[in-house]
Amino acid sequence: MIGVIDNYDFKEMEPMRYWSPPASWDYEKKKTTTQQRIFSGDWWAAEKKDGYFAKFVKDEDGNMMLLSRSRNVKGEFPNKIEWVPHLHKFFEDLPNGTCLLGELYLPDKPGSNHITSLLGCLKDKCIARQKDKKLHFYVFDIMAYNNESYVNTPFADRINELNNMCRVHQHEYVEYAEYFCGEELWNKLQMALAEGREGMVIMRSDAKVYFKRT
Repeated sequence: MIGVIDNYDFKEMEPMRYWSPPASWDYEKKKTTTQQRIFSGDWWAAEKKDGYFAKFVKDEDGNMMLLSRSRNVKGEFPNKIEWVPHLHKFFEDLPNGTCLLGELYLPDKPGSNHITSLLGCLKDKCIARQKDKKLHFYVFDIMAYNNESYVNTPFADRINELNNMCRVHQHEYVEYAEYFCGEELWNKLQMALAEGREGMVIMRSDAKVYFKRT
């Protein structure tokens, strides 16, 4: 079946929703809670890119798709793989039964609104607009690889699998998230915020993949 890997339909998999502090919390409570989590050593984080969520699926039969976060009026996740032909060699080199989560973004022109507008163009127009500055694929999580599902695998182990894949599959327009914990994570977060970047996404090391809930 299209999208199926290890008896799971990754094509229809809903994106995870990440926790964020309630709006009612003041700055000090947000900071204290964040510090406690970071210095516990139980949480890992990587830099957040301000782009367009993209889930790459290469099912057991080799069907490839690059799916957005939200469904369209037909109830389907739009497939944007033909909008990024410069990434096809990377996708083709991956083994069947692979699912990656990432962001499509422009390193020198960040902004989710800009990327959404670009990918909302007709395919040929989108490709033409990437003549000089092509979209990059920033991979931050791995859901399956080589016909093995990782949806029940703790996050820390998924990071290890992603690092292993990174060493094998390199590409000019593909970047991999680098994860940190503890004091190093705190320092990286302060640096990112000071430089005006998006910040970081943090997750418990023992967290498995979960869907449709915060």
